[in-house]
Amino acid sequence: MRKGGTITSDAMKILFIMYYPGYVRNLESVIRGLAERGHDVILGFNAPPRDPNDRLAEDLRGHYPNVSTCFVPNRGDRWQLTASFVRRCIDYLRYLDPAYDDAPALKARIAGRVPGFVRFIYSALRLHDSESRRRRMHRFLLALEQAIPTDREIDGFLRQTRPDAVVVTPLIDFDSKQVDWVKSAQAQGLPTCLTVYSWDNLTNKGHMRLVPDRVVVWNGAQRDEAVRFHGVPEERVVVTGAQTYDKWFDRAPTIAREAFMASAELDPSKPYLLYLCSSPFIGGTHEPELVRDWIAALRASGDPALREVGIMVRPHPQNARVWDSVDLSGFGNVSIFPHGGANPVDEARRADFFHSLYFSSAVVGINTSAMIEAGIVGRTVLTIRDPRFQATQEGTLHFRHLVREGLVRIADSIEDSVALSAQALAGELFDKERSAAFLTAFIRPHGLDVPATPRYVEALESLGSIRPRPPKRTPLRNALLRMLIAPAEWFGRLKAGKRATKAKKRPQAKGKASLDKKKRKGAAVSAKRGRGVVRLCGGVTRALGIESFVKGHVLPHLIMAALGDSKGGDSGMLAALESEIGRELDRVAEGDGPIIVGPWTSEVGFELLYWIPFVRCFAESRGVDPKRLFVVSRGGSRCWYGELADGGYLDAFDLQSVATFRSANETAWADRGLQKQVMASPLDDGLIAAAQERLGGEQAQVLHPETMYRLFSPFWSGKAGRDLVTRHSRSGGRLDLPPLPEGVTLPERFVAVRLYFRPSFPDTAENREAARRLVAQLAEHHSVVVLETAECYDDHDSLALGGLPGILRLAPPRAEGNLSFQSAVIARASALVCTYGGLAYLGPRYGVPTFGLCSERERVKLEHHLIALADPAARADIALFAPAALNGLLPEVLPALLVGNAD
Repeated sequence: MRKGGTITSDAMKILFIMYYPGYVRNLESVIRGLAERGHDVILGFNAPPRDPNDRLAEDLRGHYPNVSTCFVPNRGDRWQLTASFVRRCIDYLRYLDPAYDDAPALKARIAGRVPGFVRFIYSALRLHDSESRRRRMHRFLLALEQAIPTDREIDGFLRQTRPDAVVVTPLIDFDSKQVDWVKSAQAQGLPTCLTVYSWDNLTNKGHMRLVPDRVVVWNGAQRDEAVRFHGVPEERVVVTGAQTYDKWFDRAPTIAREAFMASAELDPSKPYLLYLCSSPFIGGTHEPELVRDWIAALRASGDPALREVGIMVRPHPQNARVWDSVDLSGFGNVSIFPHGGANPVDEARRADFFHSLYFSSAVVGINTSAMIEAGIVGRTVLTIRDPRFQATQEGTLHFRHLVREGLVRIADSIEDSVALSAQALAGELFDKERSAAFLTAFIRPHGLDVPATPRYVEALESLGSIRPRPPKRTPLRNALLRMLIAPAEWFGRLKAGKRATKAKKRPQAKGKASLDKKKRKGAAVSAKRGRGVVRLCGGVTRALGIESFVKGHVLPHLIMAALGDSKGGDSGMLAALESEIGRELDRVAEGDGPIIVGPWTSEVGFELLYWIPFVRCFAESRGVDPKRLFVVSRGGSRCWYGELADGGYLDAFDLQSVATFRSANETAWADRGLQKQVMASPLDDGLIAAAQERLGGEQAQVLHPETMYRLFSPFWSGKAGRDLVTRHSRSGGRLDLPPLPEGVTLPERFVAVRLYFRPSFPDTAENREAARRLVAQLAEHHSVVVLETAECYDDHDSLALGGLPGILRLAPPRAEGNLSFQSAVIARASALVCTYGGLAYLGPRYGVPTFGLCSERERVKLEHHLIALADPAARADIALFAPAALNGLLPEVLPALLVGNAD
């Protein structure tokens, strides 16, 4: 006997490959079912857990001796970059299907994951307009995928483990690492299976690429999606129902309503509406705006029940940080619960989630899978059409399931939602037959009383009867295709081994003079040829009217490829690039008319480190009177430009709201595929036109950031040294001291704190706690001013520090002046503690010692840090610390900076 079940004669060893342990949540009942039927289950993870509270995998391993867990290898050989490139090309191709014409957000998201030249080629071939051309391209790319050999480490793991079947999930992530597991398993004759993880996976992720022997789906709609969008033969698809929702059927509350309402800080004498928040992709940073507008409309209603109804806002666990600084208490009887979001990965969190649904009168949201649980519990589900979310609501294919099957009631506006909310409170909207029809079609297609888990277990057990055909051997074709993709594979290896190449020994002293002479002669010839090519290409692109497109989308890639592994200063292409841009800057500087500088709409860090020094070098090296310069930026950053803005300054927020700017900027990022202003966007064009108007219509030259991005791209990619930047930058100059807003007073000596999350300081429980401890320690001995934003217009959401005693929290009175306000406070501080990046580069320019927090040092771009340290205009130091390390150092360092300020 085994604990929980018996060993059967046909017991199998099943290897699950999951992206990270969080994926166990949706397969928990299946894993339990397999273990209890005597099968050996190995849970293999490609990556470590994302949620430190998620111990579900360990709990299963502890309960069942025939369940084990491990981390599995990912492809890391010389084919890694080539495989990634081919898979991204396949992923992007599927979104050219006309079915995605009304899904702009999905298309923009995937477009940002492929190089610009791929998008250009697909567009030139007009793949969107021809299904036959798309099919031919897909066959070609799939042939390239099949030509890429299996990974030896993965092959070895499978031979050592010897599973009877390999089950992967989710497989269809963009550029999925799990394709290599399907490829290796198929090469070894092992049955393979994809278990579809969630309701949206088959329509808004990547392509399946290699089709497993079985694809287990929830319902007929997903079966059709697997066949249409992924080319899965229908006979390989098994419809079982949605096993992840079995646990919500027939569940009963385990706590009294009054007790639960008290824990959620809502009035137990009133009913409440539950707002279910959406994921970062769906809700983004705008969702609190919608919730605030919706609650305000309810409170302004003529219906007394709506004016007093409770509102529970449940943050999405992956997007909880957008609620950190949101305060809804002014509306009365409103609760954000749980405030930090909670993934229902254990029984306590699962119970809270269930009780939130069960005790509510109705559920409201944009587009989230939690709406399905609400339907199972028997609650009316409402959604609100809002222009802010059109692209991620009806612009996603999976949302249409909720609409088509009739689960959600749609309000066409916030005003309409008020009337529907009143009906829901009165119990007039819930339709038991309509809800049952959805659940039957989407969750339990074999009958409402037929759980999905047993059928799912049987589907996986059936893998034991499959005898897969070995992949067709095409050695000649594969050899030819590998020759075709050899340049990409070679370039990938070259890029990966760049640092090792640079470490090679230099030539010995003997014969060095002769070598240097040959090298200089070769470089001169190369530079001459390079300049000729650049001039010819420039003339052709200008004649064809595609100069800006080529500069933004083609030239950066050509520069990267052409520079090779030599030092940038010795490259003819680099010399040609500098020469061409020099002539371009000369044309901008000609005459005595105005020059529009910008607009700058990108990251704060690049503006401080690169753009302003680049503009200063342009003006000084060409003798341009600063009064000719008309700077265009945003957020009150005029003070950073000093005399460079003496000719005028236009702030984007003087023309449009923060929300409008943010939306336009996000659209520009999606169009370009990155934040960097490598070419002018419609937002940029509008700001330039507004600047022309401010200049009285006088025709002005434009110095756009795309020129700087083209010039410095070899440095950022590691193919040129720091001298490329220093040759074209001038630090120094005046930094203006912005005035403090009226009514704002600061301590005589204080530490300024600005904390937010970014890749080098990710949003983890450890970082949150370490940051809070750090600020609390500062506040025990010194005056602390915490800088917050009035409204977020970039991707830097503040870390919530509410509740800490002894700190002064300040936000600008208007979001439009956010950068000016933060500069005014930082410039008056005795020290600055902040997330490394962005404003960390500002403190030293004002002479303020700066401590930058980062917990993931490998995510810090060292080239930026070196540029910051080498800034001759910096009058103080900037240092990087992990939060814990800085905690230990502060007692020794800060007293010297804050003499006489100990409380």
